[in-house]
Amino acid sequence: MAHSSQPINARRGLLMAALQMSVVSLGAASAQSAAFAASTPKVSASASASATQGKALIKLTEAKLKAAKAITFSSKTSFIGLGAEAPAPTTATVAWQRPGQFAGSIIVNGKETGKVVSTADGGYVYDAVSDQYRKTDKGDTLELTLMTTVQASMSVLPSMVGMSFPMVTQMLTQKHPFLMELPPNAKTAVQIRSYPGQLNGVAVNHITQAITGAMSATFHLYTDRKTNLPVRYAILAKNSGKETGIQIDFSDFKTESAPLPESTFQYTIPTTAKLFTPPAQTETQEQPILPAGAVAPDFAVQDVTGKTAHLADFSGKVVVLDFWSTWCGPCQASLPATDKLAKKYKGKNVVFLPVCSWDDKSAFTPWVKQRKNWTMKFYFDPAGRGAKNIASGLYKVSGIPTQFVIGKDGKVAVGFVGYDGAEGEKKLSNAIDKALAGS
Repeated sequence: MAHSSQPINARRGLLMAALQMSVVSLGAASAQSAAFAASTPKVSASASASATQGKALIKLTEAKLKAAKAITFSSKTSFIGLGAEAPAPTTATVAWQRPGQFAGSIIVNGKETGKVVSTADGGYVYDAVSDQYRKTDKGDTLELTLMTTVQASMSVLPSMVGMSFPMVTQMLTQKHPFLMELPPNAKTAVQIRSYPGQLNGVAVNHITQAITGAMSATFHLYTDRKTNLPVRYAILAKNSGKETGIQIDFSDFKTESAPLPESTFQYTIPTTAKLFTPPAQTETQEQPILPAGAVAPDFAVQDVTGKTAHLADFSGKVVVLDFWSTWCGPCQASLPATDKLAKKYKGKNVVFLPVCSWDDKSAFTPWVKQRKNWTMKFYFDPAGRGAKNIASGLYKVSGIPTQFVIGKDGKVAVGFVGYDGAEGEKKLSNAIDKALAGS
């Protein structure tokens, strides 16, 4: 699965922000849309707003999620301001359990349209409408399990349904699920405020985070004042003068300290179901990348501190060159697997060089800072979204993720386009071994 190299538009950027929680690609700052404001809790004029209180409340919620062995909930995802493009609200019943178990059902218009199950042995995503399924890879952690589920869901299920389902669960496993972290030098103004109020008969704290500047959006979190668990989460922005956003309403949200019953993660695929086969790409979809045997062109990239590195700096080593972007869903699904390989080959004559392409530095910086414990060191192409970037200009890349294995002789050994899960990871590992052996 490969992503187009062309920058996504603002509307899609909004949806991917909710999915990945790592980049906001939005338009100008905006007020709440009419659809959202109609159900916003009423707040008295005397209610105080406190940034300190807002951050403290978010920390309480984060602590509960982090301490839980398992979490179960139902969620209803609605898309605001998309007009005829907006799909019907999607309801998901979810159960996930550390270290790597996940199960859920997808319900649209009262009918179960999909099922997801992932365990220590792997799992699958089943689409009841087309009666087909796709296998998911084994994940050593809940985060990796959800990454593979995201990738499979968005290929098997209708795009908007596939997006709304896993984004809720992936969001909840982030270090700061409801707080968009920005670097200290970002040219944005962030305000977090907490307002007490009522929502659907529940006493809640309404916590807002308004980001203004080059990136503009308002994040809304409602937590139950008794349990500090989520009741609603929404992201709102303005796209070409029109309000757009995503709203997620939670119900029956529970954290568990004991393991869930084994039956929670058991499900038999119908015997009529067919294995999903990705459509073959045509020549018009992808152009040939730099071929094997070609000398890998040298280039200069920058790390998160602005320090420059060149491909030539790693002469005599096997280099795994990975072109990716913060807004690319398949890239986000593939990177954890690549980082796992980086750990495997740590201390050997192998360098992993992930280069962020067709992207903005303002998105790259916070993305990297949220992944300080990763093995790989990330770099940014100074050309940004410009036409003369490294990926397309030097390596003939037209879709990402694209990975190259460069041999110790400085020539391309092999190139891979897209993300193929465990099979792709195996192919990349084999290619590295061959390059190390000099064959």
